[in-house]
Amino acid sequence: MNVLKLLLFFFLISLTWTSFGDSDNPAIFEPVPGTCYPPVRFGEIIYGKNSQYHEQPAGSFRQDLSGTATDGHTIIFIDDGGSPSEFNYVRVMQELPDNNAVNLPLTLNHLDLEGATFHKGYFVITASLSKADNADNRRLSRFKIKRYDGKVRLIKESSVDLRDQLMAALQVEFGDEWFNRIKDMPEKSGGLNIEGVSASHNNRDFLLWGLRSPLYGYNFPYDLKDGAAIIAVVHNPFKKKPYFEFITIDLNTEYGDHHGIRGIEWIPALRGYVIIGGPVPKDSGYSLWRLCPGGKLEKFYLPGFDQLCRPESVIQIKEGQKDYLVVLSEESGTECDNAGFTFIKAEIINGFRK
Repeated sequence: MNVLKLLLFFFLISLTWTSFGDSDNPAIFEPVPGTCYPPVRFGEIIYGKNSQYHEQPAGSFRQDLSGTATDGHTIIFIDDGGSPSEFNYVRVMQELPDNNAVNLPLTLNHLDLEGATFHKGYFVITASLSKADNADNRRLSRFKIKRYDGKVRLIKESSVDLRDQLMAALQVEFGDEWFNRIKDMPEKSGGLNIEGVSASHNNRDFLLWGLRSPLYGYNFPYDLKDGAAIIAVVHNPFKKKPYFEFITIDLNTEYGDHHGIRGIEWIPALRGYVIIGGPVPKDSGYSLWRLCPGGKLEKFYLPGFDQLCRPESVIQIKEGQKDYLVVLSEESGTECDNAGFTFIKAEIINGFRK
C-alpha cells in the first residue's frame, strides 16, 4: 500500500512539473495576473558601478549598455552606442564590475545593438531591426568566445536577417488595420524596435524577442502609451526555416501607462522570464515583471530599481552557492551622468535549483 502511495505521489509531481511550462509550444502562454512560483524574495543586495568604457570622438567617455549575457563563466556587454548608435564591440569579463574587461571587435558591422543572451552554446546579440534600409541594423548574430594563448577571442560569428519575415508574421497575427498603422513608422514614433532577446526556458531552439514598439493597441501609435507589449517567439532562428509565434502582455503601470519591453531574460532561479518594462517614447519610469511559462504575469519590486537610469538588461549569476539577479543600466548623456550606481545585484532567496 505504501508503495502504491509513493508511486501516486511521483505521478502527481510529474504532472505538476509538465504543466509548469516545459511545453514544446511557447504559444500556450496565456498571460494573466497571478502568482508564480517560487515567490520573488531577495536577501543581500549589492549596488555597483561599471566603467565608462566607450570613448567618444571628443575624448570623453560614456557607456550605453543595452544588453548583457552570460554562459555561467563569461559575461558580455553590448552597447547601442548612443549617437550615432555605433559601438561594434563586445565587452567581455568574468565578474562585475567590469574593471578587468576587454573589448572584442565584431567582424560584421552592427548598428544599434539592443539585446544579448546565451543560447545553445552561443552568445546571441540582436540589433533593433528598426531601420528597414540598413543591413547593419537588421542583424541577429551569434558567436562563441574562447580563451587560449592567454588571450580572449571571438570565433564562429554568423548573422541572419529575419526582419522581413518578422514584419510579415506581425501582419498575419495582428491584422492589416493595425499593421498598416505601424509598418512605416520610425521607431521613435511607434515603428518596429526590438530591445531585448532571451534564450528559451526549456533549451529548445527558439528565442524571444522583446519589442519596445509597436504595442498592440486600438489607439497605437497615435497614443504611444496604449496597448499590450509584444514578444516575438522565433523558432529555429539560425536554420533554413524559421517561423514566428507571438505573446502579448499588458505591462500596465500604476499611472495607467502601458510599457513596451526594454529587456528580457530567462532567470532559472525564478522559473520565469524577467522583463524590464519601459515607455515607448523617450521618458522616465521603468517597471520589473516576471512571466512564468505557465502563463502567470506579475510585477515585482527590487530595492533601488527606480534609481537606475534607463535599465535595459538583466541576467542571473552564481557566486558560490548563491544565485543573484543582476539588473544593469547605462551612464550616458545629461540624464544619466554621475549615476550613483549602474547595477543592482540581488541575492535570490529560496530560488529554484536544478
